[in-house]
Amino acid sequence: MVLDARALFARSWSGGWAILSEKPEIVIVDKALNVVGRVEIGSKPEDIALTSDGTMLVVADAQTLSGRSIRPSGSRWNVHGNFIGCRAATDHIWAAEGRDDEMEVTLRDPATGNALRTTTVADPFGGSAVMFFAHPNSTSTILWVVAGQDGQTAYLATDDGTAIRASEIPPRDRLPPVFLADGNTYLSAGDESLEHRRWPNAECIAALPWPAASEDDQEDPAGYEVEVLPGRFASWSSTNGRIYIVDLDHMRIVDELTIAGHPVRTVEELYPTLRGDRAPCGDFGYSQLGPDGLVLTVHARTQLVVSRLCDWSPDPAR
Repeated sequence: MVLDARALFARSWSGGWAILSEKPEIVIVDKALNVVGRVEIGSKPEDIALTSDGTMLVVADAQTLSGRSIRPSGSRWNVHGNFIGCRAATDHIWAAEGRDDEMEVTLRDPATGNALRTTTVADPFGGSAVMFFAHPNSTSTILWVVAGQDGQTAYLATDDGTAIRASEIPPRDRLPPVFLADGNTYLSAGDESLEHRRWPNAECIAALPWPAASEDDQEDPAGYEVEVLPGRFASWSSTNGRIYIVDLDHMRIVDELTIAGHPVRTVEELYPTLRGDRAPCGDFGYSQLGPDGLVLTVHARTQLVVSRLCDWSPDPAR
């Protein structure tokens, strides 16, 4: 599928994905990338989420957290504040508001927007942005607190039914941590290495330096995407849009993944203005996990592809 504007980011729901385009427009697609809805919005929001049943779109636009029913003549609600992020879970919504040197994190009712439980986490950089990420435990979520050159950190927030508990996930200045299925260990990636760490003591089990695939990678720094794959493997992208497969038991790169229809070419083939640069390069931008073991990948800014995450893994028992 090809969008008619750049795909800024995507969020999953039980039936597929909601994609914010540069129009700005939210395109809702099913698992086969059939368009099931389009929602025009007035300006680029801070974040979006679609409830698991696909009925309520939640938009955080820095001044208001709004819920918009996808159904004609459906309900709508607005909560005013300084909202900087949101995420839909099974039967609730996570939302975050900026508060100078801290962030207020709330669990909200998707039907009304009312706050159910609230906690605060420190913003060590002040005025940061935040992004929510999934955790294997359905009652937990990961908050990645981002302040550009000033730094990044992450928190694990867990709702126990009566209160939200939040703990910082070390180390700082890394990509969002990605937990393995049992929740006992996580992957932490930075410019220099990919580390496998224990939770909650952050003990480093093993580390893989970058570059590790070939001398070509000296001119292709580590990228911004890490996914856990079936069978003790992970993917780790490069800045040049290549996707490497990492064996977590031996902490080494064992393969390179190529998405069908999107082969690795050269920089000059993909970007003609950079004529003469023949370094290997792919058009992969980012990925978003979806329902039923599917994964959405975005290529060349506007091209969407769905594949099965198990097919990314070299494990024969995947």
